[in-house]
Amino acid sequence: MADLGQASITSATTQKDTLGHISQLDVAFNGLTNDGDNDTYSGTASFTFTYVKMTGGSGRGGGYPGYLMYVSGYTMTITYN
Repeated sequence: MADLGQASITSATTQKDTLGHISQLDVAFNGLTNDGDNDTYSGTASFTFTYVKMTGGSGRGGGYPGYLMYVSGYTMTITYN
């Protein structure tokens, strides 16, 4: 996979949890190889996210506590065309 050039995203969709946080991101992409043979590739990637509520406030004066967002899993498939 060392010959993968820059990819373009062709679609991106999200799913949200009950709080409105993005819980999953699915991306499709394609591009050209960069080794001079003009081959192409395409792929998909799926990312899942977990949120942890922070203690205390967010910023000056306290206020609403924020959430830390973690990538809790991902898969990626790339196919040479």
